[in-house]
Amino acid sequence: MNNKFQSQAEQKLNFIEGLGKQSVIAFGNGANDESMLEAAAIGVCVCEAEGVSLMARDKSDILVNSINDGLDLLLYPKRIAGH
Repeated sequence: MNNKFQSQAEQKLNFIEGLGKQSVIAFGNGANDESMLEAAAIGVCVCEAEGVSLMARDKSDILVNSINDGLDLLLYPKRIAGH
């Protein structure tokens, strides 16, 4: 299928599958992120002021309050151990 006709969700999923989803940490919060968050080795749902899709939250491995908190997980990976 031509990328022009693919939904954002399909494009995001195809992108991480192309990278090798077993080595991807994905960040998202919307309905178009659900499949990507579920497929990634680690799916991080970011709950900022606009909120999150409940399905994105449910398909994630970790929920954080901000993108900075999520990126800090990469700098301080021991924080993930409690999840």
